[in-house]
Amino acid sequence: MYFPAPDREIPYPVPRFDVVLAPGGITVTARTLVRDLLLQADRLDPEARADRGPVTLLPGEEVTIGVHGWKTPDARSARSALYCVEPTR
Repeated sequence: MYFPAPDREIPYPVPRFDVVLAPGGITVTARTLVRDLLLQADRLDPEARADRGPVTLLPGEEVTIGVHGWKTPDARSARSALYCVEPTR
């Protein structure tokens, strides 16, 4: 996607998304624009690795992120390890 200005100049909405467990990872469904969503898998388990880097989602889009080496999967932990661009304060 192309954004015509630096992130700090774009009035992003507060990102809202749902997270559910999927076989071998998690599925994230965007409710708003979610810019540069990244799962920091090492926050789930020191040995965990995600199968993709940052992804931008439009409202209604979803992505499944595979996670390898995560011994005790749960959606709440996954949500706390997800980061994305947030509105400037």
